[in-house]
Amino acid sequence: MNGLTRFALTYILLVVFSHAAFAQLEVRYGNDTTEGLLKKIPTAKWKYHKGDDVTWAKPDFNDTAWDSVKANLDLDELKPNYFNGIGWFRLSVTIDTILVNKPIAFALSHNGASEIYLNGKLIRHFGKVCAHDSGEKRIDPQSEPFAVAFTKCKNNIIAIRYSNTRAQQYYTKYGENVVGFYFKIRPINSAIASYASSGEITLIISMSIFGFFVALGVLHLLIFLFYHKQPANLLYSVFVSILAMAFLTSALAQTSPLPDYSIITKHYFALSLPVLFLSLLAMIYMLFKFKYTLYFKICIGLVSSFIILDFFHIQFLLDIQPILISVLITIVCFDCGYRVSQAVKQKKDGAWIIASGVMIFLWLIGIFYLVALLSGGINISEFDFWAILLLIMFVLIILSIPLSMSIYLARDFARTNKNLTVQLEQVQILSQQAIEQEQEKQKILNEQNAMLEHQVAERTAELSEKNKEMTDSIRYAQRIQKALMSSKNLLDKNLPEHFVFFNPKDIVSGDFYWASLMHDGRFALVTADSTGHGVPGAFMSLLNISYLNEAINERQLTDTSDILNHARKKIIQSLAEDGTADGGKDGMDCSITAYNFKTKTMQYSAANNPVWVIRDNAILEFPADKMPVGKHDRDTVPFTAHNIQLQAGDVVYTLTDGYADQFGGDKGKKFKYKPMQDLLLSICNLSMDAQKEKLTNAFNNWKGALEQVDDVLLIGVKL
Repeated sequence: MNGLTRFALTYILLVVFSHAAFAQLEVRYGNDTTEGLLKKIPTAKWKYHKGDDVTWAKPDFNDTAWDSVKANLDLDELKPNYFNGIGWFRLSVTIDTILVNKPIAFALSHNGASEIYLNGKLIRHFGKVCAHDSGEKRIDPQSEPFAVAFTKCKNNIIAIRYSNTRAQQYYTKYGENVVGFYFKIRPINSAIASYASSGEITLIISMSIFGFFVALGVLHLLIFLFYHKQPANLLYSVFVSILAMAFLTSALAQTSPLPDYSIITKHYFALSLPVLFLSLLAMIYMLFKFKYTLYFKICIGLVSSFIILDFFHIQFLLDIQPILISVLITIVCFDCGYRVSQAVKQKKDGAWIIASGVMIFLWLIGIFYLVALLSGGINISEFDFWAILLLIMFVLIILSIPLSMSIYLARDFARTNKNLTVQLEQVQILSQQAIEQEQEKQKILNEQNAMLEHQVAERTAELSEKNKEMTDSIRYAQRIQKALMSSKNLLDKNLPEHFVFFNPKDIVSGDFYWASLMHDGRFALVTADSTGHGVPGAFMSLLNISYLNEAINERQLTDTSDILNHARKKIIQSLAEDGTADGGKDGMDCSITAYNFKTKTMQYSAANNPVWVIRDNAILEFPADKMPVGKHDRDTVPFTAHNIQLQAGDVVYTLTDGYADQFGGDKGKKFKYKPMQDLLLSICNLSMDAQKEKLTNAFNNWKGALEQVDDVLLIGVKL
């Protein structure tokens, strides 16, 4: 049988930490006559009856009809409602005459509340006994001894009134199946001495080890936070932190008087045990750079599923929780042993250091469990050879992995330091060579810089002159574009109160407004956004204006849809021969409105850009055809002409998309159309000049220091 097979068979038996892996360590004091006589008193079988009646404390009460039970009831073995939160236990004790009127000690431990009666007299209580949770106070006396004295030899009746109203709740949620109490009768002196010494020893040892592991966990967590390239430090921090919680939980369970807290803490610590070993396995994978196998992923899935399902408090899972935890840990431990064996076999750097610590940890835990399983617990009655051997093994379990990790990290640090020293020497040599080369280069660069500065000065002067020429050309183009767009005099003569908010992104613009008297006497106003902005947009705007002028003034078209249809046809024809596959796709988004101010009627057609009318402090949004004036999938579909009856006081707004698409505000987002409509509603009652000022200020405040993204055009006409 090879080593790997022996390892697998051993850990199939291992159910590490799942239940009773480490029994309570008890140091016994020497026997005397009193202790020998007290041991003969039978305390295993008690009379029990559920419910509550104070007459059951009387020594002459007939309890022959009561059930004989162990004082610590197991809910797994009881009938439903056998214990309903409160009950009485009675025990008849006969003692030797030597013990009459001699101080002895009673010691109890339980998860509820109790009142102890001796021969009908209340001698001690722990917590507050009550049949209702609101009135009950649960206390675990932790076997704290208290002095009593029997006044007769026979028929001494010990009656214990006991309550635990949360027993069924904790059984359902946490699998805590023990109710009742543990009861001992001991010599007073040895009981007090044992209680004091065991409590102090438990706290000192447990809290010392807890502090040691917490310090290790914090140290490696800090290392991980400052050096993320080695995530094994995080996993090691998780591993030692859970180990620290093991000793904290042990100390609380043996010293805390709060049973509720101890039950919950022990339950969730049991849940963390698979995570403890899984973090160890993941650390081994990372340290030795193993690929995450399907087996490893199955382990993660099983542990995660187990923890998640626990929150649903499924009774079946609670019943088999110790077995499930044992199986999960066994599976993970098997892979731990296998991986470190593979790392050693493959002669990976430092593998033997980590492997020795991991294997010592796993093997000694297995030995401890087998000893506990075969002997029913680990009890040290005196410090003989076996006791010392067990304590040495226990210390090795605690220190094996931390010590091996420390050695590994120290070795790695020393190697890194050595490499850094060698590299530093090489750097110094290279630095000296680099300094000499740099000095030579600097000399050459100084000569070249002087020549380059002269060339740059000449080139800068040339570029400045060309830039001035280009800017002058663009400004001349701006004058041409303004000349072709409608003049202020034309608008003032033919429109009632109005404003034009025109804010190009560049010197010249793709957005434009154009107006003309039509042959039927109406006044046409176009608000348009040509394809592009800047110089390309400006060229496109000139082409668009020429075709609009041709439609209205040469062909004398008066229907707004016919005007846009004609402009679209001419644009497609003009650009179809530009040499590209998409020829003719440029054009414009626009709205054209034809006003008859005598009849207060308006006809409009719109390509992508809407027309808004504010009437009685409400906004009316008139839709646009979803296609441009240019080549498009729907360029054979004619534009739609809409006839609108206006009213006195109406304000008509036509616009392009530049205002709404401007980025700005605290979050650098678009202004958008809905806030723009809200802004217009808030200022519609102002004069048109005041509206323009408000719109200008709002736009500049929104844009702030950000760049303007597009040309902006917004025209308002008030009837």
